[in-house]
Amino acid sequence: MKARITYLVICLLVTASLKAQIKIGDNPQNLDSASVLELESNSRVLVITRMTTIQMENTSPLRGAVVYNTDTQCVHFYDGALWINLCDRPDEQTFSTDAIVNFSPTMIITPDANGTNFNFEVGEIRGENIVDTSINGSVDIQEGSITGLQLQDATVSFDKLADGTATGELLQWNGAEWVLIDETGLTVTEIDGVVGNEVRDAADGTLVRTGLGTDANPFVLDVSVGGITNLELGADAVTTDKILNGEVDADDIANDAITNLKMANDAIDTDEIVDDAITADKIDVSVAGTGLTQNLATGALDVDVASLTGDGDIISADLTVTGGTDAAFTNVNLEITAGAVGNTELAADAVTTDKIAIGAVESTDIAVDAVNAAAINVDVAGNG
Repeated sequence: MKARITYLVICLLVTASLKAQIKIGDNPQNLDSASVLELESNSRVLVITRMTTIQMENTSPLRGAVVYNTDTQCVHFYDGALWINLCDRPDEQTFSTDAIVNFSPTMIITPDANGTNFNFEVGEIRGENIVDTSINGSVDIQEGSITGLQLQDATVSFDKLADGTATGELLQWNGAEWVLIDETGLTVTEIDGVVGNEVRDAADGTLVRTGLGTDANPFVLDVSVGGITNLELGADAVTTDKILNGEVDADDIANDAITNLKMANDAIDTDEIVDDAITADKIDVSVAGTGLTQNLATGALDVDVASLTGDGDIISADLTVTGGTDAAFTNVNLEITAGAVGNTELAADAVTTDKIAIGAVESTDIAVDAVNAAAINVDVAGNG
Protein backbone atom coordinates (compact mmCIF):
# COMPACT_ATOMS: atom_id res chain seq x y z
CA MET A 1 0.00 0.00 0.00
CA LYS A 2 2.80 2.37 0.95
CA ALA A 3 4.49 1.56 -2.32
CA ARG A 4 1.39 2.55 -4.26
CA ILE A 5 1.06 5.88 -2.44
CA THR A 6 4.73 6.58 -2.93
CA TYR A 7 4.36 5.82 -6.61
CA LEU A 8 1.36 8.19 -6.88
CA VAL A 9 3.20 11.04 -5.21
CA ILE A 10 6.20 10.53 -7.48
CA CYS A 11 3.91 10.63 -10.52
CA LEU A 12 2.26 13.82 -9.36
CA LEU A 13 5.53 15.50 -8.73
CA VAL A 14 6.85 14.46 -12.09
CA THR A 15 3.70 15.67 -13.80
CA ALA A 16 3.75 18.95 -11.87
CA SER A 17 7.35 19.52 -12.82
CA LEU A 18 6.48 18.97 -16.42
CA LYS A 19 3.21 21.02 -16.63
CA ALA A 20 3.34 23.12 -13.41
CA GLN A 21 -0.43 22.37 -13.12
CA ILE A 22 -2.30 19.81 -11.04
CA LYS A 23 -5.92 18.68 -11.16
CA ILE A 24 -7.27 16.19 -8.68
CA GLY A 25 -10.67 14.58 -8.93
CA ASP A 26 -13.06 14.23 -11.81
CA ASN A 27 -12.23 15.10 -15.41
CA PRO A 28 -8.48 15.47 -14.98
CA GLN A 29 -8.19 16.10 -18.70
CA ASN A 30 -10.06 19.37 -18.34
CA LEU A 31 -7.69 21.78 -16.66
CA ASP A 32 -7.96 25.52 -16.98
CA SER A 33 -4.80 27.09 -18.30
CA ALA A 34 -4.79 29.66 -15.48
CA SER A 35 -5.08 27.07 -12.74
CA VAL A 36 -2.16 25.82 -10.68
CA LEU A 37 -4.30 23.38 -8.76
CA GLU A 38 -7.87 22.35 -9.49
CA LEU A 39 -10.18 20.14 -7.48
CA GLU A 40 -13.33 18.77 -9.03
CA SER A 41 -15.76 16.35 -7.50
CA ASN A 42 -19.45 15.78 -7.01
CA SER A 43 -19.05 13.65 -3.90
CA ARG A 44 -15.82 14.75 -2.18
CA VAL A 45 -14.71 18.02 -0.59
CA LEU A 46 -11.49 19.85 0.21
CA VAL A 47 -10.55 19.77 3.88
CA ILE A 48 -7.97 22.41 4.73
CA THR A 49 -5.60 22.44 7.67
CA ARG A 50 -7.44 22.26 11.02
CA MET A 51 -5.89 23.91 14.08
CA THR A 52 -6.80 25.30 17.48
CA THR A 53 -6.36 28.99 18.19
CA ILE A 54 -3.07 28.37 20.01
CA GLN A 55 -1.72 26.20 17.24
CA MET A 56 -2.78 28.71 14.61
CA GLU A 57 -1.22 31.70 16.41
CA ASN A 58 2.05 29.79 16.87
CA THR A 59 2.31 29.51 13.10
CA SER A 60 3.58 32.36 10.94
CA PRO A 61 2.98 31.26 7.33
CA LEU A 62 3.04 33.20 4.12
CA ARG A 63 0.51 35.92 3.67
CA GLY A 64 -2.75 34.44 2.36
CA ALA A 65 -2.48 31.18 4.25
CA VAL A 66 -5.83 29.66 5.19
CA VAL A 67 -6.69 27.43 8.15
CA TYR A 68 -9.88 26.19 9.79
CA ASN A 69 -9.93 27.18 13.48
CA THR A 70 -11.60 24.41 15.48
CA ASP A 71 -12.12 26.73 18.47
CA THR A 72 -13.96 29.48 16.58
CA GLN A 73 -15.33 27.02 14.03
CA CYS A 74 -14.56 29.42 11.28
CA VAL A 75 -11.99 29.85 8.47
CA HIS A 76 -9.12 32.25 9.20
CA PHE A 77 -6.61 33.71 6.79
CA TYR A 78 -3.22 35.28 7.44
CA ASP A 79 -2.77 38.89 6.27
CA GLY A 80 0.96 38.85 6.83
CA ALA A 81 0.75 39.97 10.44
CA LEU A 82 -2.47 38.67 11.95
CA TRP A 83 -4.89 35.81 11.58
CA ILE A 84 -8.26 37.28 10.42
CA ASN A 85 -11.50 35.52 11.24
CA LEU A 86 -13.62 35.63 8.11
CA CYS A 87 -16.75 35.34 10.20
CA ASP A 88 -15.98 38.71 11.84
CA ARG A 89 -15.41 40.72 8.67
CA PRO A 90 -18.45 42.88 7.96
CA ASP A 91 -17.37 43.46 4.38
CA GLU A 92 -17.60 39.72 3.81
CA GLN A 93 -21.10 39.46 5.32
CA THR A 94 -24.51 40.20 3.86
CA PHE A 95 -26.29 43.10 5.54
CA SER A 96 -29.82 44.29 4.87
CA THR A 97 -31.18 47.76 5.50
CA ASP A 98 -34.68 46.31 5.60
CA ALA A 99 -36.20 45.63 9.00
CA ILE A 100 -36.46 41.97 9.85
CA VAL A 101 -38.95 42.31 12.68
CA ASN A 102 -39.90 45.98 12.92
CA PHE A 103 -41.40 47.91 10.04
CA SER A 104 -39.54 50.98 11.26
CA PRO A 105 -35.89 49.84 11.80
CA THR A 106 -34.01 51.19 14.79
CA MET A 107 -30.68 50.67 12.97
CA ILE A 108 -30.04 51.69 9.37
CA ILE A 109 -27.12 50.07 7.49
CA THR A 110 -26.04 51.72 4.24
CA PRO A 111 -23.33 50.13 2.01
CA ASP A 112 -21.02 52.21 -0.14
CA ALA A 113 -20.85 51.95 -3.90
CA ASN A 114 -18.41 49.00 -3.75
CA GLY A 115 -20.33 47.19 -1.06
CA THR A 116 -17.21 46.83 1.07
CA ASN A 117 -17.85 49.51 3.67
CA PHE A 118 -21.05 49.95 5.68
CA ASN A 119 -22.48 52.96 7.44
CA PHE A 120 -24.40 52.29 10.65
CA GLU A 121 -26.74 54.96 11.97
CA VAL A 122 -29.74 55.19 14.28
CA GLY A 123 -33.10 54.86 12.61
CA GLU A 124 -36.31 55.22 14.60
CA ILE A 125 -36.17 54.96 18.37
CA ARG A 126 -39.55 53.86 19.66
CA GLY A 127 -40.85 53.78 23.19
CA GLU A 128 -40.17 50.07 23.66
CA ASN A 129 -36.49 50.65 22.81
CA ILE A 130 -36.03 53.28 25.52
CA VAL A 131 -35.37 52.19 29.07
CA ASP A 132 -37.76 53.75 31.56
CA THR A 133 -36.48 57.00 33.16
CA SER A 134 -33.38 56.86 30.93
CA ILE A 135 -33.95 60.17 29.10
CA ASN A 136 -32.72 63.15 31.10
CA GLY A 137 -34.20 66.37 29.88
CA SER A 138 -31.21 68.50 30.86
CA VAL A 139 -28.57 66.10 29.55
CA ASP A 140 -29.92 63.83 26.81
CA ILE A 141 -32.21 66.24 24.94
CA GLN A 142 -30.60 69.04 22.97
CA GLU A 143 -32.08 72.49 23.46
CA GLY A 144 -34.55 73.45 20.76
CA SER A 145 -34.68 69.91 19.41
CA ILE A 146 -38.34 69.23 20.29
CA THR A 147 -40.62 71.11 17.89
CA GLY A 148 -44.28 70.85 17.02
CA LEU A 149 -43.48 67.97 14.67
CA GLN A 150 -42.39 65.82 17.60
CA LEU A 151 -45.44 66.66 19.69
CA GLN A 152 -48.65 64.75 19.12
CA ASP A 153 -51.83 66.81 18.86
CA ALA A 154 -53.43 67.67 22.21
CA THR A 155 -50.49 66.27 24.21
CA VAL A 156 -49.53 69.50 26.00
CA SER A 157 -51.87 69.71 29.00
CA PHE A 158 -52.32 72.62 31.41
CA ASP A 159 -49.99 71.08 33.99
CA LYS A 160 -47.17 71.19 31.40
CA LEU A 161 -47.39 74.97 31.05
CA ALA A 162 -45.03 77.07 33.10
CA ASP A 163 -46.51 78.94 36.03
CA GLY A 164 -47.30 82.62 35.62
CA THR A 165 -46.11 85.39 37.91
CA ALA A 166 -49.49 86.91 38.87
CA THR A 167 -53.18 86.11 38.86
CA GLY A 168 -55.00 87.04 35.67
CA GLU A 169 -52.03 86.83 33.34
CA LEU A 170 -52.69 85.85 29.76
CA LEU A 171 -50.55 84.53 26.92
CA GLN A 172 -50.18 87.01 24.10
CA TRP A 173 -48.17 86.87 20.87
CA ASN A 174 -46.15 90.05 20.62
CA GLY A 175 -45.08 89.45 17.03
CA ALA A 176 -41.97 87.47 17.90
CA GLU A 177 -42.83 85.22 20.82
CA TRP A 178 -45.48 84.30 23.34
CA VAL A 179 -45.34 86.43 26.48
CA LEU A 180 -47.32 86.66 29.71
CA ILE A 181 -49.25 89.91 30.16
CA ASP A 182 -51.71 91.18 32.75
CA GLU A 183 -55.29 91.22 31.51
CA THR A 184 -55.57 94.91 32.37
CA GLY A 185 -52.83 95.61 29.89
CA LEU A 186 -54.72 94.21 26.91
CA THR A 187 -54.77 96.50 23.92
CA VAL A 188 -58.27 97.18 22.62
CA THR A 189 -58.25 96.90 18.86
CA GLU A 190 -61.80 98.27 18.42
CA ILE A 191 -61.92 101.33 16.19
CA ASP A 192 -62.32 104.09 18.77
CA GLY A 193 -61.80 102.12 21.98
CA VAL A 194 -65.47 102.22 22.95
CA VAL A 195 -66.81 98.70 22.69
CA GLY A 196 -70.32 98.60 21.26
CA ASN A 197 -70.91 102.14 20.05
CA GLU A 198 -70.85 100.90 16.47
CA VAL A 199 -74.10 98.99 17.10
CA ARG A 200 -76.72 101.11 15.39
CA ASP A 201 -80.36 100.86 14.40
CA ALA A 202 -81.09 99.01 11.20
CA ALA A 203 -81.15 101.30 8.19
CA ASP A 204 -84.48 99.86 6.97
CA GLY A 205 -86.13 100.18 10.40
CA THR A 206 -86.62 96.48 10.94
CA LEU A 207 -84.51 96.50 14.11
CA VAL A 208 -84.37 99.05 16.89
CA ARG A 209 -81.62 99.56 19.48
CA THR A 210 -82.11 100.53 23.08
CA GLY A 211 -79.63 100.94 25.94
CA LEU A 212 -76.31 102.73 26.37
CA GLY A 213 -73.88 99.87 25.83
CA THR A 214 -72.67 99.86 29.43
CA ASP A 215 -72.62 97.09 32.01
CA ALA A 216 -75.55 98.71 33.80
CA ASN A 217 -77.48 99.53 30.64
CA PRO A 218 -76.34 97.24 27.81
CA PHE A 219 -77.45 97.46 24.23
CA VAL A 220 -80.62 95.54 23.35
CA LEU A 221 -81.69 94.85 19.79
CA ASP A 222 -85.37 94.21 19.11
CA VAL A 223 -87.66 93.98 16.11
CA SER A 224 -89.41 97.28 15.56
CA VAL A 225 -93.19 97.49 15.48
CA GLY A 226 -94.27 96.72 11.95
CA GLY A 227 -90.66 96.11 11.02
CA ILE A 228 -91.23 92.75 9.35
CA THR A 229 -92.63 93.39 5.89
CA ASN A 230 -92.97 91.29 2.78
CA LEU A 231 -89.28 91.92 2.00
CA GLU A 232 -88.15 90.26 5.22
CA LEU A 233 -90.34 87.19 4.79
CA GLY A 234 -88.75 84.31 2.96
CA ALA A 235 -90.58 82.26 0.37
CA ASP A 236 -93.14 79.91 1.98
CA ALA A 237 -92.32 81.40 5.41
CA VAL A 238 -95.95 81.88 6.50
CA THR A 239 -97.42 78.44 7.14
CA THR A 240 -100.79 77.40 8.57
CA ASP A 241 -99.46 77.08 12.11
CA LYS A 242 -98.17 80.69 11.93
CA ILE A 243 -101.65 82.15 11.21
CA LEU A 244 -103.90 82.70 14.22
CA ASN A 245 -107.25 80.95 13.87
CA GLY A 246 -109.93 83.27 12.51
CA GLU A 247 -107.45 85.95 11.41
CA VAL A 248 -108.00 85.65 7.65
CA ASP A 249 -110.85 88.09 6.87
CA ALA A 250 -112.72 88.71 3.65
CA ASP A 251 -110.40 91.62 2.86
CA ASP A 252 -107.42 89.22 3.02
CA ILE A 253 -108.84 86.96 0.31
CA ALA A 254 -108.26 88.14 -3.23
CA ASN A 255 -111.13 88.27 -5.69
CA ASP A 256 -111.72 84.93 -7.42
CA ALA A 257 -109.13 83.37 -5.08
CA ILE A 258 -111.35 80.53 -3.87
CA THR A 259 -111.71 78.07 -6.73
CA ASN A 260 -113.18 74.60 -6.86
CA LEU A 261 -109.70 73.16 -6.29
CA LYS A 262 -109.38 75.12 -3.02
CA MET A 263 -112.70 73.83 -1.60
CA ALA A 264 -113.07 70.45 0.01
CA ASN A 265 -115.73 68.05 -1.29
CA ASP A 266 -119.16 68.73 0.21
CA ALA A 267 -117.78 71.89 1.85
CA ILE A 268 -120.66 74.19 0.74
CA ASP A 269 -123.94 73.45 2.48
CA THR A 270 -127.37 75.00 1.96
CA ASP A 271 -126.62 77.59 4.64
CA GLU A 272 -123.64 78.86 2.65
CA ILE A 273 -125.73 79.49 -0.51
CA VAL A 274 -127.59 82.79 -0.65
CA ASP A 275 -131.30 82.51 -1.45
CA ASP A 276 -132.04 82.71 -5.19
CA ALA A 277 -128.28 82.62 -5.85
CA ILE A 278 -128.41 79.59 -8.17
CA THR A 279 -129.92 80.75 -11.46
CA ALA A 280 -130.36 78.85 -14.67
CA ASP A 281 -127.05 80.10 -16.09
CA LYS A 282 -125.22 78.75 -13.00
CA ILE A 283 -126.31 75.19 -13.71
CA ASP A 284 -123.94 73.18 -15.82
CA VAL A 285 -125.68 70.90 -18.31
CA SER A 286 -123.03 68.22 -17.77
CA VAL A 287 -123.92 68.19 -14.07
CA ALA A 288 -127.72 68.59 -14.34
CA GLY A 289 -128.13 66.02 -17.12
CA THR A 290 -129.46 66.34 -20.64
CA GLY A 291 -133.05 66.38 -19.38
CA LEU A 292 -132.61 69.77 -17.67
CA THR A 293 -131.79 72.59 -20.10
CA GLN A 294 -131.97 76.34 -20.15
CA ASN A 295 -134.40 78.11 -22.44
CA LEU A 296 -132.18 80.65 -24.16
CA ALA A 297 -135.18 82.85 -24.97
CA THR A 298 -136.73 83.07 -21.53
CA GLY A 299 -133.84 81.95 -19.30
CA ALA A 300 -136.13 79.40 -17.60
CA LEU A 301 -135.36 75.70 -17.09
CA ASP A 302 -137.07 73.26 -19.43
CA VAL A 303 -137.56 69.62 -18.52
CA ASP A 304 -137.34 67.26 -21.46
CA VAL A 305 -139.45 64.37 -20.18
CA ALA A 306 -138.63 62.28 -23.22
CA SER A 307 -134.95 62.50 -22.21
CA LEU A 308 -135.80 61.27 -18.73
CA THR A 309 -137.97 58.23 -19.63
CA GLY A 310 -137.37 57.61 -23.29
CA ASP A 311 -141.08 57.34 -24.29
CA GLY A 312 -142.70 60.52 -22.97
CA ASP A 313 -144.46 58.70 -20.13
CA ILE A 314 -143.74 58.89 -16.41
CA ILE A 315 -144.30 55.43 -14.93
CA SER A 316 -144.40 54.83 -11.22
CA ALA A 317 -143.33 51.41 -10.06
CA ASP A 318 -145.56 51.55 -6.98
CA LEU A 319 -148.54 53.17 -8.83
CA THR A 320 -148.35 56.28 -6.63
CA VAL A 321 -148.48 58.92 -9.34
CA THR A 322 -148.64 62.60 -8.49
CA GLY A 323 -148.58 65.54 -10.78
CA GLY A 324 -148.66 69.31 -10.62
CA THR A 325 -150.14 72.17 -12.53
CA ASP A 326 -146.78 73.51 -13.69
CA ALA A 327 -146.82 74.33 -17.35
CA ALA A 328 -143.72 72.28 -17.86
CA PHE A 329 -145.74 69.11 -17.24
CA THR A 330 -148.78 69.91 -19.45
CA ASN A 331 -147.71 67.41 -22.13
CA VAL A 332 -147.01 64.54 -19.72
CA ASN A 333 -149.31 61.51 -19.78
CA LEU A 334 -149.74 59.81 -16.43
CA GLU A 335 -151.13 56.30 -16.55
CA ILE A 336 -151.17 53.07 -14.61
CA THR A 337 -149.63 50.07 -16.25
CA ALA A 338 -152.16 47.51 -17.42
CA GLY A 339 -152.73 44.82 -14.82
CA ALA A 340 -150.67 46.75 -12.27
CA VAL A 341 -153.60 47.14 -9.78
CA GLY A 342 -153.71 44.02 -7.60
CA ASN A 343 -155.43 43.07 -4.40
CA THR A 344 -152.83 44.91 -2.31
CA GLU A 345 -153.41 48.16 -4.20
CA LEU A 346 -157.23 48.07 -3.61
CA ALA A 347 -158.45 49.53 -0.36
CA ALA A 348 -161.12 47.66 1.68
CA ASP A 349 -164.69 48.24 0.24
CA ALA A 350 -163.13 50.17 -2.63
CA VAL A 351 -165.10 48.27 -5.35
CA THR A 352 -168.76 49.30 -5.16
CA THR A 353 -171.69 48.42 -7.45
CA ASP A 354 -171.22 51.55 -9.51
CA LYS A 355 -167.58 50.60 -10.12
CA ILE A 356 -168.63 47.22 -11.67
CA ALA A 357 -169.67 47.46 -15.28
CA ILE A 358 -172.96 45.87 -16.20
CA GLY A 359 -172.39 42.28 -17.17
CA ALA A 360 -168.77 42.42 -16.07
CA VAL A 361 -169.19 39.69 -13.42
CA GLU A 362 -169.20 36.31 -15.10
CA SER A 363 -169.89 32.86 -13.65
CA THR A 364 -166.20 32.15 -13.43
CA ASP A 365 -165.79 35.16 -11.18
CA ILE A 366 -168.37 33.81 -8.66
CA ALA A 367 -167.10 31.30 -6.15
CA VAL A 368 -168.88 27.95 -5.71
CA ASP A 369 -171.81 28.21 -3.29
CA ALA A 370 -171.24 31.93 -3.08
CA VAL A 371 -174.88 32.77 -4.01
CA ASN A 372 -177.33 31.66 -1.22
CA ALA A 373 -180.91 32.54 -0.51
CA ALA A 374 -180.03 35.52 1.61
CA ALA A 375 -178.05 37.03 -1.24
CA ILE A 376 -180.93 36.80 -3.76
CA ASN A 377 -183.07 39.92 -4.10
CA VAL A 378 -186.76 38.92 -4.36
CA ASP A 379 -187.49 41.94 -6.45
CA VAL A 380 -184.88 40.83 -8.84
CA ALA A 381 -186.08 37.23 -8.94
CA GLY A 382 -189.73 38.07 -9.79
CA ASN A 383 -193.09 38.79 -8.22
CA GLY A 384 -193.27 35.61 -6.28
